[in-house]
Amino acid sequence: RCEALDDGDVILCCEWSYLISLFLFRFRQIAAFRERHRQRTADRFGREVAERAIALGADAVILYDTTALACFRVLQKRAPQILRILDVSALPCAAMRRSLEADMEASGDRALAAECPWLWDDNVAQNALDEIRSADCCFAPSSVVAESLVEAGANRKNTVLVPYGVDPARFPPAPKKEGAKPFRLLYVGQISHRKGLHHLLSACERMAEEEVELELVGAYGTGNPLYQAYKDAPRIRFAGFVPRDKLCRHYQAADLFVFPSLGEGFGLVMLEAMCSGLPVVASDRAGGCDLIENGVNGIVVPVADESALVEKVRWCIDHPDACAEMGRRARETATAYTWEAYDRRVAAALEHWKLQRFEDRAPLT
Repeated sequence: RCEALDDGDVILCCEWSYLISLFLFRFRQIAAFRERHRQRTADRFGREVAERAIALGADAVILYDTTALACFRVLQKRAPQILRILDVSALPCAAMRRSLEADMEASGDRALAAECPWLWDDNVAQNALDEIRSADCCFAPSSVVAESLVEAGANRKNTVLVPYGVDPARFPPAPKKEGAKPFRLLYVGQISHRKGLHHLLSACERMAEEEVELELVGAYGTGNPLYQAYKDAPRIRFAGFVPRDKLCRHYQAADLFVFPSLGEGFGLVMLEAMCSGLPVVASDRAGGCDLIENGVNGIVVPVADESALVEKVRWCIDHPDACAEMGRRARETATAYTWEAYDRRVAAALEHWKLQRFEDRAPLT
């Protein structure tokens, strides 16, 4: 619940159970238990949504991935006329697992399995497939997600690409000091192997100390293996959690945003960085790469390719004018992806599906 939705129409349910789920995220050693608790809560929530939708006589229900299966099963059985729409925010389970397994096989580092044990749980994987296949329609934030959904059994015709948005006023660019050294790299997000940080940190080690410095913005525990391995590195700074209203100054202080994720639904931080006038170097599994025109407003590198990361960062260092121009183009691109544009894309999809299935009925509720 948030103030933006506090208009009297919000129905709050399963609040304490979800708060417990958020608390359990602090403890990595009980990840499997945490996932089971989260799924039980999601199922309870989904069944309540289904009951309310049936009582309301709703035309459609929209739920996020990993929360929709119980709801969709009830609707399939008792109210198949209600359109079931899955809003998929993350890379589907099977696709994410393949990406992590490929990285573990290449690197020999098993930390990914410890970070995301539920991805190797057959019940979780099956539930994810069943959820996708029980949906009539899907929203996907990126082409990577859309293709993975179709591969998992979603209807391609009813899988619509709806990239997320940004508020340009919250992320204005700032002038850069010409020739400032060292070159400042920025990463924002979870401090984890899944985000490809082991590759980024290793790539930084391969560059001279005077070349770059890296700031990592994101919450972490002192036992985090990446923090433990690099906490004393002279040009790598773990900034910890930064509130969203303070992120702007970190984007403005950087020269280049790097997002090497192994698998992402849509890297919203990429859009924020671009809006702040930062060129982005991102992996081809980072979701938001749909926004990047290679070499024009950013650079896309193959996932887990440390040599490519080093090469492209050095290219940006050696070509400051071209890098600055990429930042200007990035800002132009990002300002076209506002939340108002997101709303219009969602509304257009709903209207299309309404015409397909509810031609003689009132607007979707």
